[in-house]
This record gives sequence, C-alpha cells and structure tokens, in this order.
Amino acid sequence: MPVVLSVTRLAQPAAEAPATVTIIDRGMIDASGARTIPDLFRLIPGFFVGLKSGNEPVVTYHGLSDTYARRLQILVDGRSVYVPSFGGVPWYDLPLALEDIERIEVIRGPNTAAYGANAFLGVISIHTYHGSALPGAFARALAGTHNERKYLLRYGGRYADTDYRITAATERDDEFDSKDDARSSRYARLRTDHRASANDTLLFQIGALRGPREHGAAGNLTTPLRDRNASTEFVQLRWRRKLGVGSDASLQFFYTEHEWEEKYTTQYFLAPFGVIPVLVDFDVRSRRYDLELQHRLTPSETVRVVWGLNSRLDRVDAGDYYGVSDDTEYRLNRLFANVEWHPSPALAVNLGGILENNSFTGSHASPRLGLNYSVAPNHTFRAIVSQALRVPSVVEERADGAICAKVVDPTCSAPVPTLLGDPGLSAERITSRELGYYSRLNDTLTFDARLYHDNIYNLISILIPPGGIPRSFANTDHATLSGAELYADLRPDDETRFVFGYAYTHIDSDDNADNYSTSAPIHSVSLLVDRELSPRLDGSMAVYRLDKFAPLDGDPIDEVTRVDLRLARELKQGGLRGQVSLVGQSILGDIVEYQTDTTFRRRVYLALDLEL
Repeated sequence: MPVVLSVTRLAQPAAEAPATVTIIDRGMIDASGARTIPDLFRLIPGFFVGLKSGNEPVVTYHGLSDTYARRLQILVDGRSVYVPSFGGVPWYDLPLALEDIERIEVIRGPNTAAYGANAFLGVISIHTYHGSALPGAFARALAGTHNERKYLLRYGGRYADTDYRITAATERDDEFDSKDDARSSRYARLRTDHRASANDTLLFQIGALRGPREHGAAGNLTTPLRDRNASTEFVQLRWRRKLGVGSDASLQFFYTEHEWEEKYTTQYFLAPFGVIPVLVDFDVRSRRYDLELQHRLTPSETVRVVWGLNSRLDRVDAGDYYGVSDDTEYRLNRLFANVEWHPSPALAVNLGGILENNSFTGSHASPRLGLNYSVAPNHTFRAIVSQALRVPSVVEERADGAICAKVVDPTCSAPVPTLLGDPGLSAERITSRELGYYSRLNDTLTFDARLYHDNIYNLISILIPPGGIPRSFANTDHATLSGAELYADLRPDDETRFVFGYAYTHIDSDDNADNYSTSAPIHSVSLLVDRELSPRLDGSMAVYRLDKFAPLDGDPIDEVTRVDLRLARELKQGGLRGQVSLVGQSILGDIVEYQTDTTFRRRVYLALDLEL
C-alpha cells in the first residue's frame, strides 16, 4: 500500500488519508518524456498545463485561474515556493532539476487544514532524493528543436555522518517560433542530510538560479523586446528528533528571495502632447522568512496526533508600475493540528484544522473531517468535508502603481495610475464535499475515484477598464464546481504499465468579471503506457485529450489531442553506465493549448545520461 506524507503531515496509507492523492513516481517521470516539471501534471485528473509564452507555464486545477495560478500550494521538501507578490509559482525560476525529484504527491481538493491559505484547491508536494540516494557522479546532455539545450552535472557522496548531493545545470529554450520568448537559466543546489545522533537528523539545503527571459516583441513600440532577468535564492534548515515510538519533533526555518528585474521604455499617448516615451519599471523583489515547529505523537494504539506552530514574514518591493514599496509586509501566524483515530480496524477518522491570523484579512479557521471505511481488504470508501480560504496576495491587496511621462512631467506631479489594489478585499472561501473510493489489488491495479461538490465565494478578479488602465481587483464572483475524477494504475506484468486519468469538470458561475464557467475543459483524459521492449530497451507513449475551454487570460481553445513518444536505450560498458533517450512531443502535429499565438509545434529531443 503506497504511503503518503503530505495530506495530514502524518505518514498514512493512501487508503486512510482524508484526501484524494496521486503519486507521480520516478518511473512515471521518466516514461512521460517531460522536459519540465509543469509537464508532469498533465498526468493528473483535473489539471491543465499550458504555456502563455515560452517563459510563462500555466498549471491549474479546475480552471478559475490566469497565468499566476494562486489557488494551489506548491511545496518542495516542505518549503512553500509560491511568490508572495503575486501568489503564484514562477516554475522556471525554481533552482530544482527534474532529475533530482524522487516523487510528487498531488492532493486534489482543499488542504488548507494542513498547509494554510494557498492550499485552496489542492497541494503539489515535491520530494527530492535523500542525500544518500544518488551516490557517485551523473551527467546529462540534452539537445532538441527550438534551440533547446540542457547540461547537468551531479555528484553525491558521504563525509563522516553527512550524506550530500550537489547539482548544477544550465538550460536554454527558444520555445515558440511566433514569439520572442527565449529563456536561459543557470542554477545550482546543494542538499545535505546529517545524522547528529541516533535520534537527531539535520537537513540543510541551499540553491540559486539566474537567467534572462525574453518578453515583448521586436519592433513593437508599446511592448518592445527586452529581458526580464530572474533570480532566486533559498536556504532551508530542518532539525528532527525522534522522541519515542511513533513520536518526533521538528523545527524548520527557510528563507527565499525571488526577483524580476525588468525596465523598458514604451510609447504612450498623452493628450495634448501625443505619443511620448514612458519608462516602465516592472522590477519586483519578494522575500520570505518562515519558521515552523511540528510535533507528532501516538497517545494510544488507535490515536495519532500532529500539531504545530508556524510564523511567516513576507516582504515585497516592486517598481513604479506595481507601486508596492519596500516596507510592504505580510505577517502570518498559525496553529495547525490533526487527530487520526481508528475506532475499529476498518474505520479511520481524521479531524484536523488550522487557525490563522494574517495582517491582511485577520483571523480565520479552516477545518476538515474525513472518514475512511474499508468494506473489504483493499477496498475503501471515503467521505470528506472541509472549508478553506485564500488570502489576497500583496499585489491584490496593496498595489498602487503608476507610470510617469517624465518628458513632459519631470517631477511626476500627475502620475498615470496603472494598477490599484484594494485593502478591503475579503479572503476567498470554499466549502468542499467529497465522496471517494480507493482500491489496490495486490501490486497489479490501483484505482481511485472521486466525486466532489465545491462552493466558492468571494473570487478575486482583475478588472480591466475600456482604456486598459488602471487595472484593479475586486471580489466579484461565486462559483460552484462539481464533477468526477478517475485514476487507474495498471501493471499487468513486470514489463508493462498503464496509467489512466479522466476528469469531468462542471463550473457554474455568474461570470460577473471573468468567464469562470468556461475556464476548464468539461472532459479531459490522459493515458501513459510504458513497456520494457527488451532487457535494455524501453518505450513509452503519453496521450492527452482536452475538451474546448477558455483560460481566463488566454484564448478560446478548441479540442486538443497531444501524443508524446519516448524510446530509451540502456548503455553499459565496463564501469560506465547510462542511457540514451529520444523523445517526440506532439507528434500528431501542431496544437494550440493556451493562446493562438503560442502554437506548440512538433518537436524532438535527444538526451544522453551517464553515471560515472
């Protein structure tokens, strides 16, 4: 029975967790042929993955989102990585190599009870390999169409009582022929796992990324071609002590800094002067300080408890366009807890919740109750009721942006407003109800089905006036989501694996400000087939099918079918081991997934992996 770690913060068999959880393991990561981390979530029922540009991947669950998907909590080894300014995740700015990921747990449904306000519609929890798991040297070289290049070096070892791994990589990709959206990155990451005593362990991680991303278009006077220089830095430290059987305590601190540097001159019409040059400052810098204490204990044979305290400080400094000064702070303090009780061997009861106080919307509580009942060995039904919320981001709450035409107004006495936050915004709220069924037949078939009904209130939308500016934010809409999701993982023999996902998503909304009701495909299907063709040759195919829909800041999209193929050959010569793989993406032809000017064309890449 697979064990999940992220739902309640207790290690639980998947059948006993109070949520629907899908695990993307290393085998699925390799077989999918994914080039980037966002590509992996195409395999998850109800998820949509697209590209607004080659620099702006979009990952959403059940729609309701623009490019910056603010209603998902993203964790990397327990560290929240969404950016405080916008509330979304800059996926390509994470100093994280796909090759270092061991598994990803995807929680479908609200999980604010365990992880706080951004876990509104779900949680993506990424787990990298332990420092001892990948010893020795590893190198990867990848080349493909659209000038795609990737070079990665990794080394893992052990010194005294410390296991360590260091990874460094450089990447480049031009992505779309129709857009100026070249992207390059250089990043490095160090992980150490130190055993201080028989009962104490210490995790330390540090990482950084640098790289330019093209935006705008050559020859366009309004949005000229320029670079957005991205940088990310983080440090994480977690101490864990074993206190006894079924009991431990941990203390974690992390610091993350993310920055975009982007200034350019645009042409702006200002009566009575006509068209004049205007300097636009898109610089944004976000910093996060986070401290968390967690305690797990087992009071009896039938009861387990986890509780903890968390304190966070976010600081945001943005340029004139966003108007967020460097003293803008967001403070958060919270208490979380979950009790797991087994009144009988067949029944698991989970009662959990979180109490939060933040500097924007005050105090809130988010509870959850889950019942899991095993009607027979390996056959479990679950019923879950939960409430969750999403607090406005710093920009939604505090933006006061403007641009100045200093050619005619050197002192900026009459700035032109561009973006206005609203300090009176209410937190978004959701009440979710779920019925589910989980079955695992030996190691052959895992099946999970989910029916859900979600009521969402106070949706925060961006309002765009006829003239384009100033944009503003407001609580405008209510939405009701209902649907069904199926997931199956079939392994008929040791050489073959089928992974199937299906989602039916219905959104009912007044659509006062945005077209929420059409923001997700009604039907979506994914299928991954992996087959060992010979002892050293592996082949796989991934098929993705979406109904027509309209992303909030994208274009209406017709039905989409995408097929990817992968062929991998194991290499073994003396002490040298490795693999060469060939991947074709969208082999049936060009597709449009997000905007009509970002046509995803058929592409191929070749990768060589060597273990030294």
